[in-house]
Amino acid sequence: MREKPVHTARIASTVTLLLLAALPVSASAKCGPHNSATYSDISDVKFERFGCGGLSHHPPTSLGCSMYWVVWPNFDDKNVNIANYSQFTLPGSIGSYAATVPFEDVQRLLEKYKFFELDPLSPDISDVRDSVLTVQRCSVLTRLAMKPIDGDPATTALFKEFDTLVEHAKKRRLSTKPQDSPNR
Repeated sequence: MREKPVHTARIASTVTLLLLAALPVSASAKCGPHNSATYSDISDVKFERFGCGGLSHHPPTSLGCSMYWVVWPNFDDKNVNIANYSQFTLPGSIGSYAATVPFEDVQRLLEKYKFFELDPLSPDISDVRDSVLTVQRCSVLTRLAMKPIDGDPATTALFKEFDTLVEHAKKRRLSTKPQDSPNR
């Protein structure tokens, strides 16, 4: 007895689907349970620098010892490379700015230092304010806080690189008054 053509076509379709399902597929991680964190999924980054420790009453002489914050909103638009930056204590630079920094540079920096794997040392309790790096990925905020003294070497290096990004960014002053840090 001969098989019906419909039955043969159905078997061929099923075998084809099973073979396709078994083939490896290259894809980037997406938001959702059980997916690994990737740097391309990052939507916002905020860095807050609170000086380099101590109770100095002298104005800072470098960006890394000043008090500032910078926010890179990605908005899923790779053409938006404007960061919001406010400087509070560096003489001659106090105010609010629009700073041009490609968001891809920020993502590469986070990936270079393996941000999602960093675990800075927990120093003793002190009255020195932490500098904080906040990254939003898939509506989840991950914060890395570090005291400006005796920090983890990898975290210290990452924070210094953020200082460098801000220092070398092209800036356009928006106001001579710094803005309060946005809540994120």
